Amino acid sequence: MDTMNQPKVTVIIVTYNAEGMKSIFKQCLDSSLNLKYNNYEVIVVNNGSTDKIREILEDYEKDLKVIDLKQNVGFANANNIAYERSKSEFVLLLNSDAIPEQDSLNELIKNSRNERIVAVGGIQVDYNKNKIISLGGLCDIYGNWMIPKDKVNINEVRESYYTYIHASFLLVRRKSISITLLPKEFFYVYGRHRTLLQNMESRILFETISYCCLLT
Repeated sequence: MDTMNQPKVTVIIVTYNAEGMKSIFKQCLDSSLNLKYNNYEVIVVNNGSTDKIREILEDYEKDLKVIDLKQNVGFANANNIAYERSKSEFVLLLNSDAIPEQDSLNELIKNSRNERIVAVGGIQVDYNKNKIISLGGLCDIYGNWMIPKDKVNINEVRESYYTYIHASFLLVRRKSISITLLPKEFFYVYGRHRTLLQNMESRILFETISYCCLLT
């Protein structure tokens, strides 16, 4: 994709007392800063951590934005704060224990060209065990699973539409958030934002693609 035509993306990472997983957290940050995509920024929200995570973040401040919160406001509110301080066309939610593939953001963007698709997610893979941790799910209007959740071999994953996709590695179009979601805050209850996504108008689609991140 031509750099001049790349839409701006804000990568949001919320962390809280991540010192105990320092190695994984640093891999998350390093990978996030070295994606094969040029037009993006990274915002890390230090969600009132009481450990030494701030010292780790000091080494990265030249390359990313850090928002320090005096207290833990919850995962959802922390995402909202970063979201409100960004103006990019897309927002990418990334868990602090997930390590994105270098070309993953580029692939997410390529698969979001259709404006009917408002959210695109990558699968979660544990490469050490060659196992898919999470893929999302597809069910009918009665809640019956049409595709078994998370029971697909890594080599069998294909691009597909899903009823829901997980938010550990989730790209969302900002315009769609502001138009379709109520209340004003997008991520207003942890674990429930995907229910909100499901309740959007049926013309809006969600897609899971086969580019993934490592969730350790």
